[in-house]
Amino acid sequence: MKVKPYSLSFYCVIKRIQMEEKSNPIKKKSNPIKKKIKKLEHELQKSREDFTNIVERSDTGILIVDRKGIIKFMNPASENLFKRKSKDLLGSEFGFAIGGNKKIEIDIWRGDKTFGVGEMSSTKTEWDKKEALLLFIRDITESKNIEKNLRELSLELHEKNMDLESYAYTVAHDLKNPVGVIFGIAELLCTDDELTKDEIKEFSSDIYETSRNLTSIINELLLFASLQKTEINSKELDMENIVAEAIEHIIPKKEHHNIEITFSNKWLTSVGYAPWVKEVWKNYISNAVKYGGNPLKIEFGCDPIELNLNQKSIKYWIRDFGPGISQQNQKLLFKKFERLNQVKVTGHGLGLSIVKRIVEKLDGTTGLNSELGKGSTFYFTLPCEKSIPKSTTDFYSIT
Repeated sequence: MKVKPYSLSFYCVIKRIQMEEKSNPIKKKSNPIKKKIKKLEHELQKSREDFTNIVERSDTGILIVDRKGIIKFMNPASENLFKRKSKDLLGSEFGFAIGGNKKIEIDIWRGDKTFGVGEMSSTKTEWDKKEALLLFIRDITESKNIEKNLRELSLELHEKNMDLESYAYTVAHDLKNPVGVIFGIAELLCTDDELTKDEIKEFSSDIYETSRNLTSIINELLLFASLQKTEINSKELDMENIVAEAIEHIIPKKEHHNIEITFSNKWLTSVGYAPWVKEVWKNYISNAVKYGGNPLKIEFGCDPIELNLNQKSIKYWIRDFGPGISQQNQKLLFKKFERLNQVKVTGHGLGLSIVKRIVEKLDGTTGLNSELGKGSTFYFTLPCEKSIPKSTTDFYSIT
């Protein structure tokens, strides 16, 4: 068989290539290199898939923001953190200052109209072959709330410990005087055989009055101790009846003729817990009787207060015409367990601290206005659920 010239030439080329491949060591290795490249490409693809899974499943918000602050990428955790879909945020401004490599806290107003707190850090990256920032935002809202609660509990515990120390001191001090009086009189009655019937009667009366005072102190201590634990339902108050009962408890009827008592023409209705409000009035009335001077005159009244369009209160007050209270002592009055001495009359330190705690628990406030030589006006406020008239100025008197 004859071979054509061009066929012979083609045959020679093929043979030559085969010989070169056999003699060229690089070409011998071409197949292993291709296999290695293919393996690396496969591993790279798997790494990309793994990285994507990590980003998608991460609990940390991951965002990419370009140099203009425009959001280019965000993972599902970011959607959950901001409570907004990525389609609504991609292409919009990030809106937060970025603190470089430092971790900073950011306050987040979420899409569901709640606040959250995030801890953000950042590092440089690229997006579309341009410089960008890779942001990591960890939701620390829950831990911040826990920290806040722990701080509040710690502060409350500290205050309670301080209260307990003052409480123990006050109990010892307030009980010591009446117990000492009773002990002294009882000792005298036991040892002095020459006492007349009138003297014995007088001493017995002193024991009775001191025992009443002692009982009152103990009741106040028990009330003070129970305030934090007792849960109540506020109701509309019959303030006229509450005040009348409080006056009767503090001022015996036989003493009414010695005291001028003036009332507001109309008691306005508020809401609260009647037994506690009665204790407030008893404390205020007791102070007015002790420090109201001579002759004793006491005025009661109430005024409407409109705090805002949706919140109305009633301000109840009692005014005496005694020596008044200095500005320095006014600052101490409603603090727990403070004691003031005026015109040689010693009160006990629980009264006004109880008033403050009661009224605050009923969503009200306490206070006073006083000027030396012109008497004092103590007041407290209680919430009002009904509309109230603008003023009450008519008075009548009981003497």
